[in-house]
Amino acid sequence: MPNNVFTKYIKNLSFFRISGIRKFIVLDIHKDVAELYYVQIKEPLYRINKSKLIESINLLFSENIYFGNDLSLVTEHLKQFVKKYELYETYIIIGINDFRFKTIKLPKDAEDNELWFEENTDKFLPEGRVSDDFIFSYEKYFEDEDNDYYYLVIARRNYIESLTKVCQVTGITIIKISPIPLQLHLIEIIKDKYKLFLSFREEKIIYTFSDNKHNLIFGETFLSNINSVIKGIELKNNSISNGLTEIKQNLSSFINEYESELNIFTVSNNKDNDNYKSIVKSVFFTENVNPDILNIEKLKLAIALNNTFTGKDDSINLLPPDISSNNYELLEKKTSLRIV
Repeated sequence: MPNNVFTKYIKNLSFFRISGIRKFIVLDIHKDVAELYYVQIKEPLYRINKSKLIESINLLFSENIYFGNDLSLVTEHLKQFVKKYELYETYIIIGINDFRFKTIKLPKDAEDNELWFEENTDKFLPEGRVSDDFIFSYEKYFEDEDNDYYYLVIARRNYIESLTKVCQVTGITIIKISPIPLQLHLIEIIKDKYKLFLSFREEKIIYTFSDNKHNLIFGETFLSNINSVIKGIELKNNSISNGLTEIKQNLSSFINEYESELNIFTVSNNKDNDNYKSIVKSVFFTENVNPDILNIEKLKLAIALNNTFTGKDDSINLLPPDISSNNYELLEKKTSLRIV
């Protein structure tokens, strides 16, 4: 292999992928609940083709941690978890759902894209806020002859820092903080298809849409009268149906001609997923809802793991630079020792 080709290969290779690590914790943080998954990959990641990632996942344990307004409860659960499974060295990916998301197109002839983001991120902040209050990260997800296409994620700095403190538990190393659904377009098994990922929460539906034209849409719709569900299941179902109808309207310009080809995947933190599936089918004209060939829970985990471990190391990561640099350096050293 010529030196320049080898150098490019090494540059684009994820140390996570060649590290030999096979067990991970995925912690998906929502408003008042953290969904914890303990995952084992059946074989080293460097042997796994992206299209085989879902079937390579073995879910060892999962639980919901209801913390209300007290994130310290998550820390205590993690400590107990580490003790129970005797974890002396494990790695955690934190998924977040409180962030701002933008897609950005920059011309190929731009002199310095990194500088562009540093100088222009303020444009995407809430009015009156300054960049020091936020952490941002961006990733190129597509390119053509004329342009590079990026998505940009911005999150409150104090929120991200609070999550890093929550997971500072002996035996656990944080390697990534990012919105899990935004990796949907990278999953090989459903690549180049029209796909919609729906996450049903108590008070809202979070949605991510991706298609074969490289569109990537993220949003959420709040459910009306959801606090009145005690009055009847029908009221709750109507609220969900109305929320889904709103999502369909928001995506109408992308799916009108291709609705029958739309692949929809639903997840929830309760046992109502089958009910959600039937409501989805009543709103969207497609039969491709949670296809039997896929384990939906494993699909979600594959989305979380996909670009982190099977691609290069420049994917979205909101982990503060000082922590990220230190943790990455430790992993790089351990990887080098394994290779030697």
